[in-house]
Order: sequence, then C-alpha cells, then structure tokens
Amino acid sequence: MSEVVRNQELTQIIKQATLDMGVDLVGVADPDTMDGSPAGHPSPYRILPSARSIVSIAVRAPFGAIETPHPPVDGPPEELEVIHGGVYFTSYMSMNFKLMEYTVAIANLLEKSGYKAAPIGSTLGRDEQRWLGPISLRRTAQQAGLGELGLSTLFICPEYGPRVRLGAVITSAPLVIDGPKLVGKVCTKCGDCIKGCPTHAVHDKMSDFNRIRCIWGAMGFFKSTGWDDPPKDWLEAKSINEAMDTVPNYIKDNPKIAYYRGLSVKYMGYPNCLECYSKCAVGVEASKRLFKDD
Repeated sequence: MSEVVRNQELTQIIKQATLDMGVDLVGVADPDTMDGSPAGHPSPYRILPSARSIVSIAVRAPFGAIETPHPPVDGPPEELEVIHGGVYFTSYMSMNFKLMEYTVAIANLLEKSGYKAAPIGSTLGRDEQRWLGPISLRRTAQQAGLGELGLSTLFICPEYGPRVRLGAVITSAPLVIDGPKLVGKVCTKCGDCIKGCPTHAVHDKMSDFNRIRCIWGAMGFFKSTGWDDPPKDWLEAKSINEAMDTVPNYIKDNPKIAYYRGLSVKYMGYPNCLECYSKCAVGVEASKRLFKDD
C-alpha cells in the first residue's frame, strides 16, 4: 500500500472549525495505532474500512460540578446524592449530548470536503457483555496527543486533568497525525487516586487496575453497603455482567443497593463514584490555576 499523503490545509481547517464550535481540545490519531485494542474494543477499520485518521475531541467539565459534595463524606448521604446528582449529572449528560452534536458536525464538515466520516460520542453505544464502546475514546485521545492514560486508567490532559469528556470521528480524510506526544508527561504518579479509591481498584501500575472493584464503587454499591471490599463472589466474577448477577444476593441486607442500581439505569450510566476523577492531582492543580476560591 502506498504511503498516505497528509493534507495539512484540511487538517487546519477541521481543527479550527472544531475549536470554533466550542470544543476545548482537538487532535488527530492514526487508526493503525487503535487496531487491536488491549481491552478488546472493535477496530476503527471495522467501523470505517477506508479510515486514514481519527479526530479526537475533549470538552472540559465544569469544575464546580465535579467538586460538589458527593458521598462518602460527612452529611446525610441522600441529601449529598441529590446535590451531586442534580449538579454533576446535569453536566455529565449535557456534555455527552454536546459531544454527539460536535462529532456529527465534524463528520458533516469532513463529508462536505469529500471524505467519509463516522462520529462517535460518549457513553451511548456499548457492548453490554463487556461494557466497551465502539472504540476506546481515552486511548484515542492519548494517541491524538491530547494527554495520556493515568494510573487510574482515566484519560488525563495537562490543561484540565481528567475533568473532560471525549468524542471522536473516524474519517477517510488524510489528516496530519499528531501522535501520542504526551505519554509519560502528564500523570505525576503521585498516588492520590490510589489513596482516594474507596474500593482499592487503583494500584501503582495501570496494568493492575481492577475493573470489577471499580464497578462496585461506580454503581453505588460501596455507598449502599459501606463495604470497600466487595463480596467474594463479586470479586471472583469473570465479567461485569457475571458480577452484576450476584447483586440480588445482597439487596435483602442492603436495600439501598437497589436504589443506587436504579439511578445508574435511569440516568444511562450515572456515575456514583468520582473519587479518582475529582482527586487526581493534575485536575486539582488545574482548579487552583484556573480559579480563585471565593
């Protein structure tokens, strides 16, 4: 196959138009680097066989929403959940919907330029057996030079830490590739995410991240039971779905499990734990840099 001739002028047009829409960060990844995801995501070539580049975008979350009181902290859990849910969740879903709009608009702009494009937004569209999206948006952002994956497996950018939501557009356009230029330069390995994780899912090597433990917190089960160590049958589950099948065993003694599980279903993946997201030192430092405390 002949080498792709990259179009610098079109790349600049697409990037500037993307930023003009209100997107905070934009970069371009090589689809070859996304073929064969370690987590098992589909290849971008399965989505668009003629793919030559992937536009990666990030939208900053409102810092005030991330920093709202959120259990487990002192205070009535139900009241804090209402505050967190009413403030952060509004931002979370609004960013998801905006990312859908942005990715479709970028795809339309590319197609008007004569190149096919497939938009991918946040959250919606998921393999329910493995809890995987069409492609890894975090890994795409890393490969597009926007930041890197940290110890918590969250995507972290130097401007805002992990306090962003991501989207992407796979396209046949031969855009100039930015590449993973920030790997090893953003996550400080400070360990704040390790200390902050209530379920002990995060460790000093990203490869040791325990997703089953993380889901115990993300679904709200840590809050409803107080168990930082999930039950043995949950921990021994071979998949997230298999772990979720054990939940009815705990509801009788912990009826709030059903409440928190219902929140996640009702709100399309409502995150009941943001400890690593809010405690990441890069995000905390960004908050200090960007804002003055009242």
